[in-house]
Amino acid sequence: MAKRVSGKSGQSERGAKTKAMIAAMDSHPASKNHEIAAMVTASGIHCTAQDVANLKSRLKKSGSTRGGGVITLQDLKKVRDLAHESGGLRDLESAVQHVETLASKLGGLDRLKRSIAALKEFQE
Repeated sequence: MAKRVSGKSGQSERGAKTKAMIAAMDSHPASKNHEIAAMVTASGIHCTAQDVANLKSRLKKSGSTRGGGVITLQDLKKVRDLAHESGGLRDLESAVQHVETLASKLGGLDRLKRSIAALKEFQE
C-alpha cells in the first residue's frame, strides 16, 4: 500500500491506494481486478490486480466477521426492498432481532442454521 512520507514530493498520502481502489470498485462494480488496477494506475498510483484482490478479501472479511465494512447505496436499496416485502422497516428489524436472539442461545447464526438443517433431515 502507498505510504505517506513527510517532506517528499511525489509520494502518496497514506491510504490513497485503498481509497482509489474502493472508489474505482464502487463506480465500476462489475469490473475485474486487472481492470480496477488499470484505473487506479492511470490515476498515478501504482496498483496491481493482486492489490485489488487483497483489498476485496479484506473488505469481505471485515464485512462478514465483525459486522463492519462499507454500507453501499446498493445495500440500502436491498434493505429498503426487503423491508417493503416484510411489512415495513420496524417489522424487518424485529425479525432480525428475533433471529439474533435465537442464534445467541445456540452459539451463533452458523450453528443455528446447521442445526435447523440437521433437524429437517432427521424429521424427514
